[in-house]
Amino acid sequence: MPITLNLPSVLAVPGPEGVLTVAPLEVHASLVLVFAVPDFAVETEQARAALPSSVSHRTAATAAAKAAALVAGLARADAQLLAAALDDVLHAPHRRSLVRGYDAVTAAARTAGACVGRARRDGGDLRHRAACEPL
Repeated sequence: MPITLNLPSVLAVPGPEGVLTVAPLEVHASLVLVFAVPDFAVETEQARAALPSSVSHRTAATAAAKAAALVAGLARADAQLLAAALDDVLHAPHRRSLVRGYDAVTAAARTAGACVGRARRDGGDLRHRAACEPL
């Protein structure tokens, strides 16, 4: 069942000494965010264990660039930037095998007009997010 929420978006970043800095995050009014919550959970320990203990400098730099592209893409409703930004290089490549139907859901999201679909941990479950219907 579709639910529409008009809630502000925020960016939260740990700063010096672990102090959290929170700022409004501009999201273009034309963007539509879609969330799908599967009927199963992936345990936090299992999801964390799937990740490598370190990543290359290239992967870390790519992830940082994608974070910047995400902020710009959300503000501008730039489908190309969002698709590039949300192509996760840190988590999804290692966790996709834990999510039954990951590839099918991602493909369906793209077929339906989404820029991208990706999975992320939220507490005890794994949520699939598809963002940005192209204008």
